[in-house]
Amino acid sequence: MSDQNPVLIGVDGGGSGCRVALRTPDGSVVRTEGGPANATTDRDGAVRNVLHAVRAAVDESGLADGVMRDARAHLGLAGIVDQADAQAVGTAFTDDLPVARCTVSDDRTTHAIGALGEEDGFVISVGTGSTVARVTGGTVRGLGGWGLILGDEASGAWLGRMALSRCLMAVDGLIPHSDLTRDLIDRHAGAAGIVRFARTATPRDFAALTPLILADDADPVAASLLSEGAAYLDRALTTLGLTPGARLCLTGGLGPTYAAWLAASNMAHLTRSTGDALDGALTLAGNA
Repeated sequence: MSDQNPVLIGVDGGGSGCRVALRTPDGSVVRTEGGPANATTDRDGAVRNVLHAVRAAVDESGLADGVMRDARAHLGLAGIVDQADAQAVGTAFTDDLPVARCTVSDDRTTHAIGALGEEDGFVISVGTGSTVARVTGGTVRGLGGWGLILGDEASGAWLGRMALSRCLMAVDGLIPHSDLTRDLIDRHAGAAGIVRFARTATPRDFAALTPLILADDADPVAASLLSEGAAYLDRALTTLGLTPGARLCLTGGLGPTYAAWLAASNMAHLTRSTGDALDGALTLAGNA
């Protein structure tokens, strides 16, 4: 195999799962999925889940182990907050699966590159977590991505956690009940059940409540949460310097949901994404 046409491995990892795309030398692409891969929530578990999904892709591709030694990989994972995190994840990955080159970034980088391709612009990525990014001349500047405990505003995990918090406020008489709060309280067998759930809930667990919130966005509690999340995203775009004529993409499982809640002035910039985070990871793997 020529070094000009190596195997490329792209990984998109988040709090609810990871996805892998493996591009073979003949240009065909094998895609697999795996468990959660948030480097802050559980770095060792994230690496294990990524490796399991990558090995599944290798097995499906039928490529020989010797070919993989020349492969190039890029891992874009939620929860990578600095270079030390990136280096630790990269080392753990290559110790188990030796490849020629492996780079690691946070997932806002792969979302931005995937959505915009080679163009400048802005990307809102909302899934289990959330990030907002601006790309200028190939350089990515991002906001957010700090994890559920300290951030991830507007995300699925944030929506789920905040909805349960609103339930307890309603129980205390601080806000009126709504159909959503009553439903969530019933599902958890009361306020005590909500507290017990929250003791061990992961971002993925909180995010699993999102469909209940989106089922009726006219519900006053659901509407207030979506409005609050959108206000954060609007503020992030302003901070990053969204200007007239700039391109804006909404990505991630929940990104498009906010199209109805963002400021009209920001929505005027909306364009279709070129690709997704997995496409961005493959692009960065090719540049590794």
